Amino acid sequence: MNTDKIYAESIAKEYAPKENSKIVALRKLDKYRGNKMWAPERQKAFYSGITDTLREYIAARYGVGAMEMTSDEIIEAVRGVELPQKSAMDLTQILRDADLVKFAKAVPEAEENEAAYRAAWDFVEQTKPIEIVEDDEDEPQKSGETDKKS
Repeated sequence: MNTDKIYAESIAKEYAPKENSKIVALRKLDKYRGNKMWAPERQKAFYSGITDTLREYIAARYGVGAMEMTSDEIIEAVRGVELPQKSAMDLTQILRDADLVKFAKAVPEAEENEAAYRAAWDFVEQTKPIEIVEDDEDEPQKSGETDKKS
């Protein structure tokens, strides 16, 4: 049995929110957009915030221990997950840009920061779980409808 996988799954469960992971992630992302966190002196916090939000979302959504992984490990781990190609590319770009800001002291332009925020938002939207609503024919009809029996 792969102990790394078991450990990653236990970490993922720890970070899994009780609410819908999409809703939690989008709420957190909204906070980073509204607080002008991408001002030059706050960019490290901005990129740390959006990548931590994505890490938590990935942990909750896919069971990947993303909170304890490097960016490269996350990119490798999600290759085994069914993602739209654009989403996978966006995630890679966000993580790489964030690493440059956090560790190489890069200072992106305002447009790049907005693009990173938008890409993070789109990633969550494009990878949200699809809700399947089953239509049960044995359920009583909605009020206002009448049975048509001959």
